[in-house]
Amino acid sequence: MAETGSGEDAGGGTGGSAGKDKRVWVAVLPLWKSFLIGLGGSLLMGLVLAIALPWLVVYRLDWNLSVAVITGWVFFIPFYALVMLSLWKNAYNTRLPVLGHLARVYAVVTLLFVTLMGVSFIMGSLDHFAPSSSGADKPVAGKP
Repeated sequence: MAETGSGEDAGGGTGGSAGKDKRVWVAVLPLWKSFLIGLGGSLLMGLVLAIALPWLVVYRLDWNLSVAVITGWVFFIPFYALVMLSLWKNAYNTRLPVLGHLARVYAVVTLLFVTLMGVSFIMGSLDHFAPSSSGADKPVAGKP
């Protein structure tokens, strides 16, 4: 006789039940592993983007450094969001529930900080592409 709590759907197929998480691209890990892998991956990705991307864009493609800054942030922000999603999902895979609360607060605060910092850098880099019509080069009376 079949067990009633086998985890299969009512039709007996291999499809997942409504309670299963369908996001297989976010691993189920203990909190400490998720945090350390995310931290290490973010540092490695940031270093690669900070060193290799300007070299590729400026020296090999002969483009403006602002293109490297914009491209780097466009790649890093979604990567960091995925890392923080993994941390959010694995927050309560620990013995102490308070660490899960702290991990979720950390995920939200740092994702907001990194996103706002990235948008700020992107907007600052876009200023280099805009023509200057403010008349800043005109001499001002009383100043040499």
